[in-house]
Amino acid sequence: MGLAIASSMAIKAYYDNREAWGQSDLKQLMEYGGYYVQHREELDANSTQTESMLIGSIVDAILLHETGAFEREYHIQSIPEDKIPSDKEQEIAQAVLAHMKEKGIKTFPEVSDEDLLAILDAKHWQPKWKTETRLAKIREAIADYIEELIKAEGKIVITKAQYEAAMLAVSRLREHPMTRHLFQRSDLELRQRVTVYYQLPVYWEEKVKRKEEDEPVAIKCKALLDMLVIVRDEEGRILSAQGIDLKTTSLDTRFFPASLRKFRYDIQAMFYEHAIEKFLKMIAGGMAKETKIKPFQFAVVSTAPKPSTPVMLYTRNNEIAMTGWMGINYYDDMLVKHRVIGYEELLKRLAYYRMSNGKEVWEDGKTKSIALGWYTINEDPFGDLNGGDWPDEKPNPKPDPNM
Repeated sequence: MGLAIASSMAIKAYYDNREAWGQSDLKQLMEYGGYYVQHREELDANSTQTESMLIGSIVDAILLHETGAFEREYHIQSIPEDKIPSDKEQEIAQAVLAHMKEKGIKTFPEVSDEDLLAILDAKHWQPKWKTETRLAKIREAIADYIEELIKAEGKIVITKAQYEAAMLAVSRLREHPMTRHLFQRSDLELRQRVTVYYQLPVYWEEKVKRKEEDEPVAIKCKALLDMLVIVRDEEGRILSAQGIDLKTTSLDTRFFPASLRKFRYDIQAMFYEHAIEKFLKMIAGGMAKETKIKPFQFAVVSTAPKPSTPVMLYTRNNEIAMTGWMGINYYDDMLVKHRVIGYEELLKRLAYYRMSNGKEVWEDGKTKSIALGWYTINEDPFGDLNGGDWPDEKPNPKPDPNM
């Protein structure tokens, strides 16, 4: 009972596990299709972390990881804001540092012009400039940053502004009446009938059929729950369980529903509720017959200076549940039928790609790329799924009378 926090090793093992598929992996199928199945490791390695994602990771480390995790994982750089290299220059600096470690070079000035030029060419940095200019400019731009990386000793380097934004979010979550009870560790540790898990990894296996007559395909799945709150009765049997995910935004939290649609957090909510169901079965000895999995929640915090609503706790409703799980059909204003895909269909796609070695094979044997977005219509080996990217603003869906 009380508070249970996953170890750093358990969290690292979760991210290192490339056999299992999480909800974020499944959502990549909507963008890359079968290509992602074939080139998953390469695409993930080349993915970039946005500013918002980085701040969210810092908030997680401070609030949800083991005590001292932030200090072990992050280094706040001392370079003035106006001297911080661009994203591309930081990427070059990381490559230079990797080269220095490989060659046993201690300081940046020891890196030869020839080796540095090879890195610049590989990164396609200012190829039209004269060689002497390229070398002089890049050495000036990244020298202090590389020294900072060396001091960081493998930690993630963040700016003072990023740290301050994360701490603003942390203080708001700890102080707001809707969320403060979730982060008061000393109080949580004393709870007798409530257990709160921070960063809980869950693993299970799904048997998925693309069509009823097909042989099932075994797909290993995983989920990393920011928080899971379990309530027990006086005899220790589980009465309820509820998952909660932290989200940070640079906007007012009132705009989170638009982010939910854009980033398909409905899929995350329902995939995680499914993971909770699997986790409860693993500890089934303590379950009561009336155990209830409560609707998934998002604890959303703004890093904006003066938002009207700095913190909001959103609970998924039945529409989100249906969309994220099974998907829905709806008609737009022109009475054109559209489909929004749920995670259950993405698992079927993954099973299909596994059987076809990642190729988009149609029933007549032809191969064609399928571009999946929020809109999906009328061309697909599974039925009626295909489409383009979701626009910035989603029109209000009109229910399909045939659903």
